[in-house]
Amino acid sequence: MNILLVSSKYPPEYSGSGNRISLLYERLSKKYNSISPSVICNSTEYKNSNESYIYKNINVSRVSSNIINRKPGLFYKLLKLVDIYIEFFQTLIIISKKNIDLIHVIGTSVSTTTAIFWANLKNIPLLIELVNTGAKPNQNLPLLKYFYKPSLKSNTKIIAISEELKKTAEGFTDSELIWCRPNPIDEKKYNYRPEKKEIYRSEYTPFEMNDVILTSVAKFMPLKNQLFLIDVLNELPDRYKLILCGPLVKSGIHLNRDQDYLNQIKEKIKNKKLNNRVLLITEYIDASKYMKLSDIYMMPHHHEGLGTPMLESLACGTPVIANSSVSAFQQWIQHGINGYLCKLDIKDWLKAIKEITSISQDELLNNSEYLLNHYSTKKIDDEYWKIINSFN
Repeated sequence: MNILLVSSKYPPEYSGSGNRISLLYERLSKKYNSISPSVICNSTEYKNSNESYIYKNINVSRVSSNIINRKPGLFYKLLKLVDIYIEFFQTLIIISKKNIDLIHVIGTSVSTTTAIFWANLKNIPLLIELVNTGAKPNQNLPLLKYFYKPSLKSNTKIIAISEELKKTAEGFTDSELIWCRPNPIDEKKYNYRPEKKEIYRSEYTPFEMNDVILTSVAKFMPLKNQLFLIDVLNELPDRYKLILCGPLVKSGIHLNRDQDYLNQIKEKIKNKKLNNRVLLITEYIDASKYMKLSDIYMMPHHHEGLGTPMLESLACGTPVIANSSVSAFQQWIQHGINGYLCKLDIKDWLKAIKEITSISQDELLNNSEYLLNHYSTKKIDDEYWKIINSFN
């Protein structure tokens, strides 16, 4: 079966959804020889860099036009429209040359919108995956929306990674065509192993066993709100330590924004004299090890489609404190049982940090077992395979 994956981003560019879909088809390809995937993606890091390459034995075509400066100017809107349609036609040319049995769309971009258009035009089975806050399945382009509306009922199924996104999808298609599930948890990496805590702590941090370690693994960008955690740490006793780790973009339209944000983090750590209490790692790491060595996982993000690290941390038996205004966090965190939901108020977070030690280890173990029994990669992969074959 020839499956075309069309994603807003794809490795080696970092994105949670791109990485997950890459790993999914790597597993499915090993398990089922009948699958033959290829990829079309867009990019924010590799702008104006069309490229064909192979990533883990899968052919990838990156479509990335950027003919204009992103700062608004006299003809900005017109040139922006030209930019969009350059990517649209570039994507159409690539798709038209492929023999496709199924199109799987992940995220929202010009190429994902083009893929939905092509699937409708050619009546190709379509799988649409909603992965970001506010995402909608009826993707369309300026001008084109006046002549064409995507059909989401015929030969189409939608995957929503949260209840909020499911409700959005229900406004465009029948509920039986929607599969609502969280992102899969790699049961081989994210699992309850308390005996690893001391080992990983001594191997990956300068901190001691009697320290209380707070951790956030997230891309360094304003959305993730790591600055808030430094303010929280500043109000805690010295034995509380903070780990901030995750990738930083090295190029693209968000380079200056994210680099400035990282500089703000470094400056705040320095000004508050917290250098010895903060471990800052600006690269991609094995998050599972940092979750297992930690006492509390922190998610002060302003918004999230799901927040997969939340589930991965809970699968490791590490409780989570998260922003209570994010609906996806509300869906999975049981206040006082596997973590705490708090407003972005320092006093609320300080109280939760001090109370979280009262959470039962048995409750955390039971929660880990539940998540892995229902949402492991094996379980989710099996469901994907059923859906893929249901189009035949």
